Amino acid sequence: MPETKPAPVGGSYFSMVRKARQALKDKSFDTYEKLIKIIDMAAAAGDFETAAKYTWMLIEHTPKDEGETVIDSSAAKAPTQLDSGPRGPIIQIGVKVGGVNDQPKLPEAIVIDVKPE
Repeated sequence: MPETKPAPVGGSYFSMVRKARQALKDKSFDTYEKLIKIIDMAAAAGDFETAAKYTWMLIEHTPKDEGETVIDSSAAKAPTQLDSGPRGPIIQIGVKVGGVNDQPKLPEAIVIDVKPE
């Protein structure tokens, strides 16, 4: 049986990941400043809907010191309406057991004609 060697793990891949993360960190502050400018310009122009949208986006995505977002992710998302109905095909199978909940039948009615005297 031939001898097997473990595959090399890491190598230059991790250094590339570190460089990419650092580049994102360096660029994030510039992006943050641009968003603040967009908010200020939209509010100054009276476009409060755009200002509110970008402010909310910043609140959702601004991390705390521990890396979590400022607000809980469940509060950041609009509530979705759950469909309480069936979500797929429904197969209904009925079984009737004899003698259970059978109503006794009344005998047929007898009609008696009465003639007045």
